[in-house]
Amino acid sequence: MHRAAQLLHAAGGEVFLDAVHYAPHGPIDVQALECDYLVCSGYKIFAPHMGFLWGRYELLAQLPTFREDFIPDQPPGKIEAGTFIYENVSGMAAAVDYLAALGRSLAARPAGSALQRFVDAGLVLRSDDGTLHLLGEAFALAARAEGERAPRSTEHAGTPEDVGRVLRAFVRDGKLTSIPAVRSKRLVVLDWLAQKFEPGRHYQEPAVNRIIAAVHPDTAALRRYLVDEGILARDRGDYWRAGGTFDPE
Repeated sequence: MHRAAQLLHAAGGEVFLDAVHYAPHGPIDVQALECDYLVCSGYKIFAPHMGFLWGRYELLAQLPTFREDFIPDQPPGKIEAGTFIYENVSGMAAAVDYLAALGRSLAARPAGSALQRFVDAGLVLRSDDGTLHLLGEAFALAARAEGERAPRSTEHAGTPEDVGRVLRAFVRDGKLTSIPAVRSKRLVVLDWLAQKFEPGRHYQEPAVNRIIAAVHPDTAALRRYLVDEGILARDRGDYWRAGGTFDPE
């Protein structure tokens, strides 16, 4: 970016950077970037849709803007005409405070000791200059050895291999550890959950929530998925099994 900015400035151009995707992931030094304007938005860091503009003062002073006659033709006032949406300002401040506190918390963690354990185990190689290299094949061999050493759970024994693979990844000790984002895997989990509803029986919504809550706390999401996939039918708060696999017995 630094070199591109130099070339643009040499040709008489100005550099406008949209940093909405990068801003949440790293520090921004507008002087090092040699940009003239930089914008981003709070919605990428859990905050409201609130735009931000940084610009070189002398360029902002020359920039033509729409404003009322009583607003001074000087930055930042000429750019910030009108009344702020104070709800957005409050939300943005809260998001920044949260991320700052999170960063301080993570920075205090002793990451070095965990990294050294990888080096000692031969999974990460440290070069003479201090550069670290992840040894992918070593990780694969270690994971394979651990898988062979650990006893395989019999919780989902008797299910088809492809179904069992998904259930072993998402269901532990009768509890759903997370809701799969991939639909094909989510359908396997929803079918497993459907077995807890007796065919032909009707359930009121509180009863449906209790059954779901026994395996996962997000009752609203799972109830909606069950209905959307046609596994549960619903009519004015009354639910019943309408799909999924059925035990022929």
